[in-house]
Amino acid sequence: MMPQPGTLLGGRYRLRRAIGEGGMGTVFEAWQEDLRRTVAVKVIGMAPDQEGLARFQREARAAAGLGNPHIVQILAFQAPPHEPPFRVME
Repeated sequence: MMPQPGTLLGGRYRLRRAIGEGGMGTVFEAWQEDLRRTVAVKVIGMAPDQEGLARFQREARAAAGLGNPHIVQILAFQAPPHEPPFRVME
């Protein structure tokens, strides 16, 4: 089940509103409570199997390894227990 605005993910990212949706999940505008800044959080849409989770993490690692002003920066990846996996972007 997709989290709703107001949900706190990873103990620090408060979802504000959905800003995009794709085949793998939803991107939310979120507030990073510990650093007091706005970020984007992509939440995987369904309960992934091990292969889906590995793919989501590989994509995050690949994007994090790129340094280009035209590619969004990946700030974090988390797959906490009892929460959907997500990645945090600038």
